[in-house]
Amino acid sequence: MGAVRRRASLAVGLVTAGVLGLAFVYWDLTRVHAWGVDVDEVEWLPNEAHTITYFEDAFIRCAEFTIEREAFMRWAARQERPLRALSRNQSRQVFRPRNFLMNHDKIEEAMLSEGLTIETTERDREASRMTFQENDLFFEDQWANGGGYLMGYDESAGRGFYYYAHH
Repeated sequence: MGAVRRRASLAVGLVTAGVLGLAFVYWDLTRVHAWGVDVDEVEWLPNEAHTITYFEDAFIRCAEFTIEREAFMRWAARQERPLRALSRNQSRQVFRPRNFLMNHDKIEEAMLSEGLTIETTERDREASRMTFQENDLFFEDQWANGGGYLMGYDESAGRGFYYYAHH
């Protein structure tokens, strides 16, 4: 009878450890690892970046920041992600960190320095992405599995944008 109890106790212990392990993995994959609004530095962005709004979880890194054009180009080149100027009738988009932060209840819209006031769903969708157009700089490497890199520089605002999704 003692051997049966030991096996039952071992089975209960293993099941409990497995459930707790899965709960930890789920928690870690769904939590926000780091975020900030108007911060001065983020370790995975160039040193020259400032006024940074960013979001990071287990799968996504998303940021928008102020930076000089040349500094952004040097950083992109060091990352082996060369930027190119978009020509007439070309446009590309990058997700902005604001919606990730709002969806995870990290900020309210009023906390954002962009001063955006969203009144309709259509405008909210547009505000969640930055659209790059003629003469803006852009790089994209999108993978078939949905991951990849998007980087852009808004010439008119002097702002860099970075989006990475894990594969």
